[in-house]
Amino acid sequence: MTTQNREPPAFQEYAADILARRAYRAMSLAERGLFHTIRLECWVNRTVPANPEVLARILGYSLTEIQAALPAVLQFFTVTGDDLFCAELDAYRANLANIKNAKIDGGKRGAATTNKKRWKRGEAHE
Repeated sequence: MTTQNREPPAFQEYAADILARRAYRAMSLAERGLFHTIRLECWVNRTVPANPEVLARILGYSLTEIQAALPAVLQFFTVTGDDLFCAELDAYRANLANIKNAKIDGGKRGAATTNKKRWKRGEAHE
C-alpha cells in the first residue's frame, strides 16, 4: 500500500462568505471572474505573477483586460516580491495540513498503544 502524500485537491468555500463582502459585490463581472481565476491559480500553484503582462500571458487574457480588472481584485491578495498570493487560501491549506498531521500522530499513538498491549500479552508482532 502506498501513502498518498499529495496536496489537497480542493478547498471548501462558503458562497455567503464571499457574497457578503461589499468589495466583492461592488466588482464588475470581469473583476469577479479575475478574482476567482486568480484564487484557483493560487490554490494549484500557490502564487501568480504580480506583473500584469506576465499574469495576462499565464491566464490567457489580454493585457488590457487584466489591467482593467486587476485594481479591484488586488485588495483580496497579498503582493510578495514578484508574486501575488492569497493569504486566506494559504491559511486554509495550513489548517488542512494540521488536521492531517494530527490524524497521523493519533494513528501512531494508537498503533503504539495496541502494539504495547500485544507485547504485554506475548503476542508475536508482524
